Amino acid sequence: MIWTTRIIQTLLAAAYVMFGILKLFTHDLQVEIFTSTYGYSVSFMYLVGAVELAAGLGLIVGLWRPRLALISGGVIAVIMACAMLTHIRSHEGMRTSVLPLIFLGMAIFVVVRVQQAIITRGRSNKCRINR
Repeated sequence: MIWTTRIIQTLLAAAYVMFGILKLFTHDLQVEIFTSTYGYSVSFMYLVGAVELAAGLGLIVGLWRPRLALISGGVIAVIMACAMLTHIRSHEGMRTSVLPLIFLGMAIFVVVRVQQAIITRGRSNKCRINR
């Protein structure tokens, strides 16, 4: 199960590094979607892009530092929940919310599995100390 978690974590990291870069190096279509369709400012788009990039990089580093993966996965889960609400609020319907829902599920999976690994590792370390 550890490999499943790492594969999903790596795929999620690659996606969010890419999403962050796309928002930071603005494409005209991306700006139009954020401003016209969703009603957000360009500076908010840059903020979301920076957070997505940081979370994606955090997931990569989190392969060696699990607590960072836990935080980054949580940040991605929040971003995806907000993305789903944005799609619904802009009357795009549930159809466009499917991809954010999939990414939300992946992020929650990573958070839960990494948390379990941290707890298990903590218990085994305590057992070694007590012996």
